[in-house]
Amino acid sequence: MCENSPTQEDERPYYKFLNIGYSSSVRLMDFIGEMENTLGKKAEKRMYPMQPRDVKQTYTNTKYLEEQIGYKPKVSLKEGVQCFIKWQTIQN
Repeated sequence: MCENSPTQEDERPYYKFLNIGYSSSVRLMDFIGEMENTLGKKAEKRMYPMQPRDVKQTYTNTKYLEEQIGYKPKVSLKEGVQCFIKWQTIQN
């Protein structure tokens, strides 16, 4: 058996899901604009009315993340998009 593997007697979970966000909302059009700036080209946008399961705003509370692993997100939208594009380019 692997070290730290759960046993049948364990009642507590041996894993946790942590939502990693930035603690502030980002408007979708701002995100798309940053992607456009980073890629150096305009996105083809098709605007539709809100769909039944669309949400108007989301928010991530990072307090639990900080408490569990001591991490406080501090990457700006611009830096995050640039890193994502670089990573995605490397993956392909």
